[in-house]
Amino acid sequence: MGKQIIINWQKISKIFIKLFILFIMSSLMIIDWMIVQSTPQYILSIYGFVMFVCLTSFGLTIFSKIRKISYILFSISLTIYICMYNFVPDIKEKHLIDACMDLGNVWDYKEHRCRTDCWRWSLEKGCEKE
Repeated sequence: MGKQIIINWQKISKIFIKLFILFIMSSLMIIDWMIVQSTPQYILSIYGFVMFVCLTSFGLTIFSKIRKISYILFSISLTIYICMYNFVPDIKEKHLIDACMDLGNVWDYKEHRCRTDCWRWSLEKGCEKE
């Protein structure tokens, strides 16, 4: 008779779960990339490279022959990404500005803080209350 094909559903489900996680991670990193677009070019280049390495190394964990090195590379690049997200002042400020605007508040560029008592902020007048 013919050859019988055996499908390993467990391996297929693991691949689909990893692809779904990769899709979520890349979506979040694309949003993050759009937030930090106005940072200095050298920081933006390093940040983009770390994102690329992080996503690529996680995607390569699907292949069994390079899985161990892919996980090591993924964990190192994810650690660098998190450190840059939290400790690089330009990137951190862009995220604070975005969070402030999401809440409907105004970012004060002179004092570098979120203002709830202003309805608008301008370079000439500063905080405009009415």
